[in-house]
Amino acid sequence: MSEAIDASRGDFDDPLAGPTYIIGVVGTVILIATVLLVQKMSHDAAKRGEEEAAQRDYYEISIMREEQQDQLIENTWTFPEEERVSVPIQVGIEEVLRNYGSGQ
Repeated sequence: MSEAIDASRGDFDDPLAGPTYIIGVVGTVILIATVLLVQKMSHDAAKRGEEEAAQRDYYEISIMREEQQDQLIENTWTFPEEERVSVPIQVGIEEVLRNYGSGQ
C-alpha cells in the first residue's frame, strides 16, 4: 500500500535555480515597465484633459469678455423678446440726469 501512495506523488525534482532566477528577473522587469508605461499614459491623458479644459475655458471667457465689452460700450439687447435694451452705465447716468435733473 505504501507503494501506491509513493507512486501517486510522483518523482519530481526541484526546479533549477538558473532558469527560475532568469524568469523572476524578466518578470520583474516586465512588471516595472508595465507600471511605468501605465503611469506615463495616465499622466499624459490627465495633462491632455487639463489642456483641453483650459482651451475651452479660455474660449468661453473670451466670448464672455466680448459680450461684456459690448455692454460697456454700446447698447445691447438684454431680452429681445421683451424689447429690453441695456445701455452703458455712463450713458444711463447722462440720460437720468438729462430727464430728472441733477437732483438739486
